[in-house]
Parts: sequence; C-alpha cells; structure tokens
Amino acid sequence: MENWQWQAVPINSDTCPTDPDIEKILGGYKAETDKKYGRTITRFRRKLTHPKREMETELGGLLSDALAESLGLDVMLLGSGSVRTQQMGPLVVYQDLVECFPYDDATYMLTVTGGQFKRMMQFMLRDGVWKGEHCEFYQLSKRVKIVYDIPNSKILEFKFDDADLDDDRLLRIGLQYFHISNFTDFFGVPFAEVEAIKKPTVITTSTRDVLEEYLATHQHLDREIDGRLTLIR
Repeated sequence: MENWQWQAVPINSDTCPTDPDIEKILGGYKAETDKKYGRTITRFRRKLTHPKREMETELGGLLSDALAESLGLDVMLLGSGSVRTQQMGPLVVYQDLVECFPYDDATYMLTVTGGQFKRMMQFMLRDGVWKGEHCEFYQLSKRVKIVYDIPNSKILEFKFDDADLDDDRLLRIGLQYFHISNFTDFFGVPFAEVEAIKKPTVITTSTRDVLEEYLATHQHLDREIDGRLTLIR
C-alpha cells in the first residue's frame, strides 16, 4: 500500500517564476489571436439586445434579417438559442460575433407551403412553451408578422409582406443544420411532407461567415422591435 502526502502550492512569482522563452512563445500566439479576434467588424447605432429566447428581440431580428437578405430567403428561422449573448454593440469586434454566435454550422433552404408554415409556428408557440417546458424557439426575419394570443392558444394574425398568408403559397425557408436535422420534433410537421415539395439544399456551409460578411459591409445598423412576433398575454 502506498502513502501520499500533498499540499496546495500557490501559483505566483516565487513558486512559478516566469520563463522568458515561454513568455516569448505565448506572446507570439497572443499577438496572432488578438489580431484575429480583436479586429473591428462593424459599429451599430446603439447596443442591440437579446434578453430572452421566447420573444422577438432586437439582436435576433438583425441577425435573421441579415441571413434572409444574404441568402435570398423569404423567411429565416434563426434558432433563438444560437444567439448566446444578451447584447452586442455598438462596437462589434470579431470576438463579439463569435461569443454571440458560436455555432458555425450550415444553413439549409427548404420549401414549405403557407399552410405548413402556419402549423410550424403554431407548434413553436404551443402551451408548453409558456409553462417552462424545454423547447426550440425562433427569431423571424422581417417579412413575417404574427400576432399570437397565449391565453387562448390562438394565432390571431398571420401575414407575409403585409398580406394574409395564403395556405398554398410556397415560401423559401432558411434553417440551420441542427434545426433541420430535428425538423419533425421542433416543428410538429413531418419532414417527409416538406421533402415531398422539394429536397432541402445547403445554401452556406458557414452561417457565421455570412453574418460576418453582412455586418462588415453594413455599418451603423439598428433594429427595433417591429411586431414580427406580437404576444398577447
């Protein structure tokens, strides 16, 4: 049987003196990472916020709009949980974007009918969401306007481009890889039903790269809560 004795040793200049050679190596790495992550991407007009997943947010609106515009989509459904910080800006460096949007996955385009899209949104807004159940929630790009009555579990208004959405209209929807991989569970609509219209296609392999390019080429951006998702409580 072996016996061991140990003691906690504080890490300071006495017990762990600086090694100039190691410091030089680490300094070189730090200079490179600072150069990459500290570079300025854009400047917003003001700080934009994302205080809660289950609601329309300023930051979520901006990012979903950027993806919809860049990728030629009718609607971008950006996972609210993909936005990992509660605020960003007004100065935005690359590190801010990585911390805000760490999941650099692909985005797919799929085609759904207006009727299917309504069912998808009704499922997203189901009663369990407001009772604290684990769920997926989405930030909507700006062409969509939904008014939802939580106490009565009912969509009161569903518009696209300021007109009532026809059930037969076809929409090009953007979804990240994680969400399209779990489509039936997250939206309550069989994935095979959507695939029967048109096979989903990858439209970017790096969602964050698309966001970076958009932000870098659009300065002084702003977003207000504009009613794309109005919740009546």
